[in-house]
Amino acid sequence: MVAQRSKAPVPAAPSKRLSIAKKSGNVKNKASVPTSAVKTRRNKNADPPAHCVELEPRKASSRGKKAVENKADNSDQGPTSKRGCKKAKKHPEEKSSHPGENHRKNVKSTALKRVPSRDLEIELWKTGFHRVIGVDEAGRGPLAGPVVAAACIIPEDVDIQGIDDSKKLTAEKREQLYSQITSTPGVRFSICVVDAPRIDEINILQVSTTAFLFSFFASAIGRRFQATMEAMETCVEELTGNGRDHPPYILIDGNRIPGGLSGKHARSVVKGDAESHVIAAASILAKVTRDRLMEDYDKRWPLYGFKDHKGYGTASHTAALLKHGPCDIHRRSFAPLRNQILDM
Repeated sequence: MVAQRSKAPVPAAPSKRLSIAKKSGNVKNKASVPTSAVKTRRNKNADPPAHCVELEPRKASSRGKKAVENKADNSDQGPTSKRGCKKAKKHPEEKSSHPGENHRKNVKSTALKRVPSRDLEIELWKTGFHRVIGVDEAGRGPLAGPVVAAACIIPEDVDIQGIDDSKKLTAEKREQLYSQITSTPGVRFSICVVDAPRIDEINILQVSTTAFLFSFFASAIGRRFQATMEAMETCVEELTGNGRDHPPYILIDGNRIPGGLSGKHARSVVKGDAESHVIAAASILAKVTRDRLMEDYDKRWPLYGFKDHKGYGTASHTAALLKHGPCDIHRRSFAPLRNQILDM
């Protein structure tokens, strides 16, 4: 006898409800999804079938209601930040009637950077001093080269952006501001140069050997200030002249007022090139003028490298000085050349 094999049952074709459930994307309980329920989802306007129970809408929490109310009340207060904080609306700033006030706002709006302001000038303008002179110098401490002082007047209606302490600016930026300051209509300035021979003439003290220690400390301070004071006095006199009906007010960088300016309206401002706009402008004029002179001197005496250190007592300058000796622009009243002068 031949054994008969039983045929395996053929699986039935998927029902309509199952295929619809796959298309609708409902993976859970595919076969239990009724066709009517699927149709109800697609046709929102149709009435729900009898076996579907209509659920009540979920009540909003009190917290949600407050959030909605706050959103409605504050809708006119501008956009919110990522953290949900309201941003205050920006209102256009009213233009000040005083030109210096606009410069003050521009200075305060500079982020995280303190730049010289015109606050001192504004106070003086309000008291009747319409000409405020800023005075500064460059080259007080080097072993070679001149002392350069500059005096500058920037009128109330002139606003030159970018002016800062010359030590904080690059050489390119200083050159750019120098050209802008000197070419701006209404700006007045004067620059005075006191060369090395004149510095030595003013400052060399004829002292004996017993007074050497006293002269070492006294002359180290005195010789630098004497030439600087003379340069400041000269440039102010050239700028103001004599016989003017409206005397200017003079703002001087440092903690001393030159003797020739003590009888005038003047005050010293410690770190004035970092505090006062007009003093900072004078510092740029003095610094650029002296740097240009030292670069010219470098071409004449290339052994000392004046274009790199500008005459200051760096290691390379001191080594060149000890090797080659002083040149015509070295200050012989300054160490390490002072002993040679005292032995003369």
